[in-house]
Amino acid sequence: MLIVGNEQKFLAGIKQFESYVRHELKLGKRVTRMLAAYRKSQEILDEIWDAAEKARRGRSPFVLVYHGHGYPNCFSPNGDDIGYEKLGQVLTDTTFLFIDDSCYSGSCIDVFTEQKLLPDFGSVIAAAKSDEETAGGDKFLNDVVDSFRSKKPFMKKKGRQIAGKLGHTQGPRNADSFEIAKTAEPRGQIVYESVRYGKALDYLLFPK
Repeated sequence: MLIVGNEQKFLAGIKQFESYVRHELKLGKRVTRMLAAYRKSQEILDEIWDAAEKARRGRSPFVLVYHGHGYPNCFSPNGDDIGYEKLGQVLTDTTFLFIDDSCYSGSCIDVFTEQKLLPDFGSVIAAAKSDEETAGGDKFLNDVVDSFRSKKPFMKKKGRQIAGKLGHTQGPRNADSFEIAKTAEPRGQIVYESVRYGKALDYLLFPK
């Protein structure tokens, strides 16, 4: 299941990920994409639950990919905060891989560990540490796909981007605009620092 946050800039990265799983992995009928901007929070959780329940009934792992805004201990796909605790409750009794491309996304690892979902029942690949923002644009998801395409677990700790191709920093929570991240290193600025924890489930998205 792919979830797009509430800004147009989040759509491109999800579309590229979707193209990979639909066309290269031939999983078209099993892939759903949600545009979350105009969904109520409970509706979003209900749709995730429905998809996870379908996986549970089929005794299959559930893959959830999110690209959008995030804050400590929550993600914000529709402008409202949805706590990772609530998401964890939805994922209970499910073997899951959660790829979370949002600021502070590493905080879901702490929450899921407290709920005893990690490390035994799932895996999280997060674009940011629990106390950090990410400015990677689409780079994080693209790097994840490149790794999977090569049949390698995603282990990249730091993603760099050259000047002129950077994503956006999230900035203060109440800010109306976003700052372009500036490069200061010849190799490009670090635009994300990923973290991961849990079961080794990357193979679910490897080519056959």
